[in-house]
Amino acid sequence: MKRIFDRWFLPAALILGAVNGCSGWGSSGPKSASSFDQAFSVEQEAIDQVTQEGGCVDVEDGTIVCAPDESISDGRSPEIEALVIDPPSGSQIACETLPDEDACVFTLAIRKSGFPDGTQYYAAVRIQDKKDTWESGLSPFLPSGDDPKGMEVQVRVTGLSGNDSIRMQLAALVFLPESDLPPLSTGDLLLRDFAADRSYVVDDITVAATPSE
Repeated sequence: MKRIFDRWFLPAALILGAVNGCSGWGSSGPKSASSFDQAFSVEQEAIDQVTQEGGCVDVEDGTIVCAPDESISDGRSPEIEALVIDPPSGSQIACETLPDEDACVFTLAIRKSGFPDGTQYYAAVRIQDKKDTWESGLSPFLPSGDDPKGMEVQVRVTGLSGNDSIRMQLAALVFLPESDLPPLSTGDLLLRDFAADRSYVVDDITVAATPSE
């Protein structure tokens, strides 16, 4: 299957790179295959651990990878920093095909609690069925509906239509008020390259193209 992410210019839209490249934040320049492979494996081990056990893992390069905290869904512990991602790990979600386009779109939503005012939230995605890098952009999660804790961003996937499906990992990148956003850059991006204060990740998301109603 062709791997293509494209830009979708709508409010709260996730801007992603094009084929054979990434457009996002991070350190540019060449990386050796061995160092990238090692860092990729360490990051994936951390994602596997938090998916199975919950909590957060401080990866050896300083990246903090967390599982979403479902406790705020039922109103518990509102004073602590917590974040829920919809869809949760292991979900199958519909990606609504766009008329006359080889593309589909789905909504990635978060519900956050306890973070200080001025915290910014961005999304990153990657295809899970191969050693694929993360892609992101400069469009943030924006408020959704009447819930002050709810935010969302639209993700457009090109090259996914008909009965196609892919497995993906989805991340919500949290930047606290005192943190600088990394500059727009290119390269083989891992979560560490975004330099987020925390990266909340959901795993094993089956994204299936479905006809629009």
